[in-house]
Amino acid sequence: MGSKQDFPTQSTEILSISGKDDLKTLKFPSVTKILSRTMSPESKLALEAWKERMIKKLGQEGFEMHQKALLKDGASLHSCIAQSLLGKEYEIPSKIEPVFKSVQCVLEDVHNVKAIETHVAHAKLHYKGIIDCIASYRNENYVIDWKKSDRQKMNLKQTYDAPIQLAAYIGAINASNLYPFVIKRGLVVVAYTCGTPATVYEVSHDTLQQYWTAWLRRLQKYYVETTNSDDNENICQ
Repeated sequence: MGSKQDFPTQSTEILSISGKDDLKTLKFPSVTKILSRTMSPESKLALEAWKERMIKKLGQEGFEMHQKALLKDGASLHSCIAQSLLGKEYEIPSKIEPVFKSVQCVLEDVHNVKAIETHVAHAKLHYKGIIDCIASYRNENYVIDWKKSDRQKMNLKQTYDAPIQLAAYIGAINASNLYPFVIKRGLVVVAYTCGTPATVYEVSHDTLQQYWTAWLRRLQKYYVETTNSDDNENICQ
């Protein structure tokens, strides 16, 4: 194929590539799995402490139901955003009306959509993921990641691994022949369940490079630990 462009404006095609038929990358670990497995000890402790508090408050069964509800609401939000950007009809479940309202101020500035809920894999670095959106926002081109939160995120650091996730996706997009463009920026959009306007954080230039370096360290850690785990299992056998 020809060389990649920054962002082809003449094409109106919106990509939504499935990874199910890509046998070469089917066994690659996902970005979210890698980030989950390589959390810092501090992050793991914080997560466990939160989980314990929630179980104490809701009980084990109540906590599991709460987790399922969160996943369902997140999926509903992503679906409504996708349908909105595609210009299709959609129905907003009453439970997510406030959080969908929160993101409206951002959706108004999203144009020239190139991909929605699309699979990407990095063939050389062996990882994959699903990207929420690739589009123009206020005349700049981004990989966009939609997040849902009950609490205000005052800075990018409070979004935890979201910018590392973005860097991983952007690296995979730029290395893939399935996407005929280059992306140089990412957006973390945090929509709030209380309905207040979403917070938008840009990740670009030097900051993006820093998060890409952080991603490569996490990726290396994952494969080193996975390989060591496999070796130990073989020894035990």
